[in-house]
Amino acid sequence: MTDSAVLNTVLGLVFLFYALALLCSGLVEMIANWVKKRAKYLLRGIRELIDDVVPADVAEADRNRMQRMPTPPRPHSTA
Repeated sequence: MTDSAVLNTVLGLVFLFYALALLCSGLVEMIANWVKKRAKYLLRGIRELIDDVVPADVAEADRNRMQRMPTPPRPHSTA
């Protein structure tokens, strides 16, 4: 390939680390799909979001802020 031993070593190590990272990443994804870990975390997070009750004063402050926001102008129709 090349005559430089240093360059060959660097290219070999880069390829080795890339292949190892790809292998490990694929293995982790395979195990995560097998035990349905991602789905469990997603379901738990959605349940926490839904079950989390927003205090009345926070909800009221959000409504007031939304009412104060200016509305964008509507485009005129040329019909």
